[in-house]
Amino acid sequence: MINSASIISSTQAPLTEFLKKNKENKRFSDTVEMSITLFLISFFAFFAIKPAITTISSLLGEIKSKEALTQKMRSKINTLVEAQDAFAQVQEQYQIIEASLPSQSRYSHLITQIQGASSQSNVNLEKFNINLKTKNMSTNDTKSVQNVNLKSYQLSTTDYADFKSITDFFDLLSQNRRLIKINSVSLETNKDQDQENPVNPEFVKYNLTTNIYYWQEPYEKY
Repeated sequence: MINSASIISSTQAPLTEFLKKNKENKRFSDTVEMSITLFLISFFAFFAIKPAITTISSLLGEIKSKEALTQKMRSKINTLVEAQDAFAQVQEQYQIIEASLPSQSRYSHLITQIQGASSQSNVNLEKFNINLKTKNMSTNDTKSVQNVNLKSYQLSTTDYADFKSITDFFDLLSQNRRLIKINSVSLETNKDQDQENPVNPEFVKYNLTTNIYYWQEPYEKY
């Protein structure tokens, strides 16, 4: 007689084996499916995020470049501000030097100054002569320095005025900021005056010869 327990046992063994294999296959299938899903998610996420990452990286590089440029510009601005401060400090001194020894001959400016001095001293300055031929400063003039940039031209005038006005006129010329060298001064009594153009007998005839100096750079021609 066949034992029923052994029949049941022999029947369950293949079923158990089948279920076990199916379970393992399902686990494998789930693993494969999950792996594929993760791969696809990573793949699409990478290509979706890559432009953003590239943009962020580019922006970071641009920010660093602009920071470096800003630092350089700030340094240049600071240097410019310092230069402006230094120029402001010497500007007044430069104007004084330019007024004393201008970079050009400035004939018209000189004439205005001399006419102003004659007007203040009541000297009727009707005419004067300017020798436009310039000359270099020679060693006889400087005695220690010879510089071809230092130029001069001659101005002379002759007229009549009372003695006090003449001395006041000469005094104003000597106080003028413009570098003026008085070469010669002569005074004559008014006894041989022109009969056609008589002047006050108390007036004195004066003759004044001066050298006017200016600084000419090698590239400047006047």
